[in-house]
Amino acid sequence: MGNFNKQFKEEADQIKLSAAEKATLKSRLVAFTEFHPLGDYTVMKVEEQPVRLVRFGQLWFVKWSGVALLMLFLVVPVVAEKAVPGDVLYPVKVNFNEEVRGSLASGSSEKVAWETERLNRRLAEANLLEKEGRLTEEIEDNVAKAVLAHSDKAQKVIANLKNTDKEEALLASLRLEAVLELQQLVLRHNEVEGVVMEEKELNFSERIANLLEKQSGVGEVSLTAGKNLSEERLAGQIEKTTTRIEGLLAGTKNTFSESERFAINRRLTDIKNALVTGNVASAEEGVVNNNTENLLLLLKKTEWLGLYIAESRIRTVVTLDEIIPIVLTTEERWEKVMSDWPLVGERLAALTAWIEDEADEELLEKSEKIRLDLPEYQQAWEEMENLIKQKNTSDLPVVEEELVKINAWLDDTEKILGKIDVATIPVVGDGELEEELATTTKPTDEEADSKEVENGEEINPESEEVASSTKPAEVSENVNSEIPVATEEGTTTEQVVE
Repeated sequence: MGNFNKQFKEEADQIKLSAAEKATLKSRLVAFTEFHPLGDYTVMKVEEQPVRLVRFGQLWFVKWSGVALLMLFLVVPVVAEKAVPGDVLYPVKVNFNEEVRGSLASGSSEKVAWETERLNRRLAEANLLEKEGRLTEEIEDNVAKAVLAHSDKAQKVIANLKNTDKEEALLASLRLEAVLELQQLVLRHNEVEGVVMEEKELNFSERIANLLEKQSGVGEVSLTAGKNLSEERLAGQIEKTTTRIEGLLAGTKNTFSESERFAINRRLTDIKNALVTGNVASAEEGVVNNNTENLLLLLKKTEWLGLYIAESRIRTVVTLDEIIPIVLTTEERWEKVMSDWPLVGERLAALTAWIEDEADEELLEKSEKIRLDLPEYQQAWEEMENLIKQKNTSDLPVVEEELVKINAWLDDTEKILGKIDVATIPVVGDGELEEELATTTKPTDEEADSKEVENGEEINPESEEVASSTKPAEVSENVNSEIPVATEEGTTTEQVVE
């Protein structure tokens, strides 16, 4: 460094004007003064004023002005974070706070994530104003413009990122599309569920949803493009997102109840297990076999879960089960089958009894095809009993598929015939009908002993057979039979025919 300074000084000393350059410069100065002479002027005498020293105590104004400015730059931005469109501090929030945070984003992916976060903020603000009845047409227009602006900024960052890192750009695009897809689902949720809304509210939600749909490439386009990503890159992004979700969950101890926290942690566990096993359950597509497609679905799940935790607006509109269904274990799937199977039997039994006793000719004509199809579904239901008893894992998908198939057929029959109230269906028989509550549990030792005493007979315990399931019953004369009946409360009773 010392040598450089010395060399620089030596070189600077050698730079001098030549004699000719000096003469030219002097002649120009003289010519300039001749053509620009000074005008008349009068020398003014200024009275000397005594110098007054300002004491430190007299600087109070300057001191408190500094404090006020400091408070202005520290407090106002914090308060502005809670502002919504129409508030005095809202421009500070949007044009100062958010712009500063955006400038601090270190990489392109972070910039895309921040613009996505700003988009979510605009939608949350509009939702809050909508609840308070302060969502005007002007604010609606401003929200739509802001959503479009944030989405465009994110897309431009992604386009620039493609020049340096195509995989990172594709990851950022997939994450953005996942957010846009969930926001569309939330905005259209009330319409899907058939909830009656005011015209203005419906138009605003549809307008924003359509805008988001135009901005995204949700569906096969993103899935096809995502196949170009390496599995390692996808898995790494999923792990990063799950880590971020765990941090979000840890910072919201008072936001979720114990049951809600358990449900969220269950989804996190499912995601981590799916990373290991490669099996991802999708509500629409089932289990996908291709590992890259698995990871793409898993990436969307993690983004949705993070957004669900961060956005209270989303939690009030959709449930976690709707957007991220639980991935059941094999044992849980068998439990569900064993729970659903008797209920399907009850519905089949009720339909059989209704067809036998219905007197309405018009309904009987409508149910002609149902009469023909009923034995097929009864047989399929009965054949499942052996599979359920054996509980072979390879048979589980077959049993689940058959249950779905029978339930769908029964739903279709109800659309044609109307919902059948099993409790009101008369049972044909020579004797009188008497109803009594019965349980499907095995009798206790005390109950068995008392029964033996009443009958005066000895019962060999090894010869007893306990029914493990319920079948559609056929009513016959002079023979005791049991028909499962679903009561209004959803419990199961049995009608005993003598």
